[in-house]
Amino acid sequence: MEKEKKKKLLAEYKQQQKKEFEASLPIPRETFLDLFDFLDQELESLTCPADFTLTRSFLKGRDLYSSKIKFKPRQRHLAVLKYSLRLVS
Repeated sequence: MEKEKKKKLLAEYKQQQKKEFEASLPIPRETFLDLFDFLDQELESLTCPADFTLTRSFLKGRDLYSSKIKFKPRQRHLAVLKYSLRLVS
Protein backbone atom coordinates (compact mmCIF):
# COMPACT_ATOMS: atom_id res chain seq x y z
CA MET A 1 0.00 0.00 0.00
CA GLU A 2 1.36 3.38 -0.89
CA LYS A 3 2.31 5.89 1.77
CA GLU A 4 -0.36 8.51 0.94
CA LYS A 5 -3.14 5.93 1.03
CA LYS A 6 -1.96 4.67 4.43
CA LYS A 7 -1.87 8.23 5.70
CA LYS A 8 -5.43 8.85 4.49
CA LEU A 9 -6.73 5.64 6.04
CA LEU A 10 -5.07 6.47 9.35
CA ALA A 11 -6.62 9.96 9.36
CA GLU A 12 -10.06 8.49 8.62
CA TYR A 13 -9.61 5.93 11.41
CA LYS A 14 -8.61 8.62 13.91
CA GLN A 15 -11.60 10.76 12.92
CA GLN A 16 -13.95 7.80 13.35
CA GLN A 17 -12.47 7.01 16.78
CA LYS A 18 -12.95 10.63 17.85
CA LYS A 19 -16.60 10.58 16.73
CA GLU A 20 -17.24 7.33 18.60
CA PHE A 21 -15.56 8.68 21.73
CA GLU A 22 -17.60 11.90 21.68
CA ALA A 23 -20.80 9.92 21.10
CA SER A 24 -20.04 7.82 24.18
CA LEU A 25 -19.66 10.83 26.49
CA PRO A 26 -22.42 11.45 29.06
CA ILE A 27 -22.65 15.17 28.15
CA PRO A 28 -22.12 17.12 24.92
CA ARG A 29 -18.70 18.39 23.88
CA GLU A 30 -19.77 22.03 24.34
CA THR A 31 -20.74 21.31 27.94
CA PHE A 32 -17.28 19.87 28.58
CA LEU A 33 -15.74 23.06 27.22
CA ASP A 34 -18.01 25.12 29.49
CA LEU A 35 -17.04 22.90 32.42
CA PHE A 36 -13.32 23.44 31.77
CA ASP A 37 -13.87 27.22 31.59
CA PHE A 38 -15.83 27.11 34.85
CA LEU A 39 -13.12 25.07 36.58
CA ASP A 40 -10.40 27.41 35.31
CA GLN A 41 -12.22 30.43 36.73
CA GLU A 42 -13.00 28.79 40.07
CA LEU A 43 -9.56 27.31 40.56
CA GLU A 44 -7.83 30.65 40.02
CA SER A 45 -9.12 31.76 43.41
CA LEU A 46 -9.36 28.42 45.22
CA THR A 47 -7.11 25.56 46.07
CA CYS A 48 -7.98 22.45 44.14
CA PRO A 49 -10.41 20.27 46.06
CA ALA A 50 -9.80 16.58 45.45
CA ASP A 51 -13.44 15.59 45.83
CA PHE A 52 -15.03 16.85 42.57
CA THR A 53 -17.10 19.44 44.46
CA LEU A 54 -16.74 22.05 41.71
CA THR A 55 -17.57 19.60 38.93
CA ARG A 56 -20.66 18.39 40.77
CA SER A 57 -21.72 22.00 41.39
CA PHE A 58 -21.36 22.82 37.68
CA LEU A 59 -23.37 19.77 36.60
CA LYS A 60 -26.12 20.34 39.18
CA GLY A 61 -26.42 23.98 38.10
CA ARG A 62 -27.24 22.78 34.59
CA ASP A 63 -29.49 19.90 35.70
CA LEU A 64 -26.95 17.43 34.30
CA TYR A 65 -25.84 15.75 37.51
CA SER A 66 -26.70 12.08 37.60
CA SER A 67 -25.70 9.10 39.64
CA LYS A 68 -24.76 7.54 36.29
CA ILE A 69 -21.73 9.83 36.11
CA LYS A 70 -18.93 8.15 38.02
CA PHE A 71 -15.98 10.10 39.38
CA LYS A 72 -12.78 8.10 39.56
CA PRO A 73 -9.80 9.74 41.23
CA ARG A 74 -6.52 10.06 39.33
CA GLN A 75 -7.32 7.88 36.31
CA ARG A 76 -10.32 10.02 35.39
CA HIS A 77 -8.28 13.20 35.76
CA LEU A 78 -5.86 11.94 33.13
CA ALA A 79 -8.61 10.86 30.75
CA VAL A 80 -10.39 14.21 31.01
CA LEU A 81 -7.12 16.10 30.63
CA LYS A 82 -6.21 14.12 27.52
CA TYR A 83 -9.69 14.74 26.10
CA SER A 84 -9.55 18.46 26.89
CA LEU A 85 -6.19 18.76 25.17
CA ARG A 86 -7.65 17.13 22.07
CA LEU A 87 -10.58 19.56 22.11
CA VAL A 88 -8.29 22.57 22.25
CA SER A 89 -5.96 21.40 19.50
